Amino acid sequence: MRFFNKWNQEKIDIYAIDLNTKTVETLTENLTADNYLISRGGDMIAWQHGDDRFTSTKITTMDMKTGILSYANAGHNPPLLKRANGSFEYLKTRAGFVLAGMEGVRYRIGELTLNPGDRLFLYTDGASSGNPGPGGYGVVLKCAGRVMELSEGFSMTTNNRMELLAVIKGLEAIRWQNAEVHVTSDSSYVVNAINKGWLENWKRKGFVKVKNPDLWMRLSPLLDKHRVAFHWIKGHAGHPENERCDALAVAAGAGAVAKGVALPPDTGYRPDDEGTLI
Repeated sequence: MRFFNKWNQEKIDIYAIDLNTKTVETLTENLTADNYLISRGGDMIAWQHGDDRFTSTKITTMDMKTGILSYANAGHNPPLLKRANGSFEYLKTRAGFVLAGMEGVRYRIGELTLNPGDRLFLYTDGASSGNPGPGGYGVVLKCAGRVMELSEGFSMTTNNRMELLAVIKGLEAIRWQNAEVHVTSDSSYVVNAINKGWLENWKRKGFVKVKNPDLWMRLSPLLDKHRVAFHWIKGHAGHPENERCDALAVAAGAGAVAKGVALPPDTGYRPDDEGTLI
């Protein structure tokens, strides 16, 4: 992939548009011409956040009919793949130079075949300082050696809402149908609602006297879209992905407030949202 500066505008803004939800996210603003590069095909852009930062990444594409996964590495750690038989293997390809570090860089493409039973792992956590108070969620998605992290903070929310929203955001990030997903969470509220049948009971009763109905109604169709299994683990007990999710959630919520960041409101929050009635 070769990059060059295609346009000569003094400054540009970059946005991400989700065609499913019809929402627009501002990725960066006021980039000067020496801080962004456009691919010759015009379908990719790379930008620099500052003079002392760079970006490494792992790019993968998968043919859903053949299961062939193609990947290229731009300065990132080698991913680890867990096969259906429980064995592990590294995706072996030489890591190329970091993204947009210089013009004319070419990357090696590796290929492997994913077999039935190779699994996608989703780890989540939510946190609220004060409960209710500033809060956030953290998500770690893992599949075939690829890792995605998600987080977001809100000015006023609860632990339960953030735990629940973390699962929703993680499942919404999966772009294919009928995925086998294993959700690992330290929230008894979320895990028991699924594994003990509470959610199905709430649905039959129209979510009457149930807290956080907006989020439960948002989660329900996602569970029908995939084959989802929920696993509870003890929080703050040294589980690497759980600890990472917690760090993401705290940084997005209370951590952002401590730095003076003005967080958006959790529009579904109500003062009596903490806990649930069954």
